[in-house]
Amino acid sequence: MPKLYFRYGVMNASKTADLLMTAHNFNAKGKAVLVLKSAVDTRSPLIQSRTGMSRHPDVVVHENTNLISFLSSSLDGPMRVKAIFVDEVQFLTPPQIDQLREISCRVNVFCYGLRTDFRCTLFPASSRLLEVADSIKELRACCEFCDRKAVVNAKFLNDTVVRDGAETIDIGGEEKYKSMCWQCWNISSYFPSLTLFTESFSTNHDLHSD
Repeated sequence: MPKLYFRYGVMNASKTADLLMTAHNFNAKGKAVLVLKSAVDTRSPLIQSRTGMSRHPDVVVHENTNLISFLSSSLDGPMRVKAIFVDEVQFLTPPQIDQLREISCRVNVFCYGLRTDFRCTLFPASSRLLEVADSIKELRACCEFCDRKAVVNAKFLNDTVVRDGAETIDIGGEEKYKSMCWQCWNISSYFPSLTLFTESFSTNHDLHSD
């Protein structure tokens, strides 16, 4: 029976790589898929992984896109798709998540994205997915400063970690974000810059205890 899947993780947790490989495996078995990408992500026209894998999205989803209407021909046509994949799902709207929920009654829908923003606040779309998804799985990554599990998408500007702000969507990559465990993210607030925190951590690994 088809399901709605939510695969979440911090940045650099290989979410896109997992999406591309899973979609490739469907294609290799002769099964048609649709790969969706949010129009909010303007970094590249491609869906790209740090591993080097990439592909063009079949559908670019805008804020006003009605996914049920837009995808109906693909769901009912002669080349009926067997799965739908959504990259950067956190940028969709909650109504679009409800549309994916309805679509998943007919075909498997795999959603990949972030759970929380740099303030450790749930993205509205991710919050809705946590409420309605049939299967929820965390794709894990290690903190960039220690060996703990990363849970925070830390944003930094001018060598300073940003912890608040009204604008939650700020597209960027490794030049702007680091994946951190809660302890490192919390302790870094006591340092005037990320550079000083990094230098202190490199010489004193007991900055936080187990």
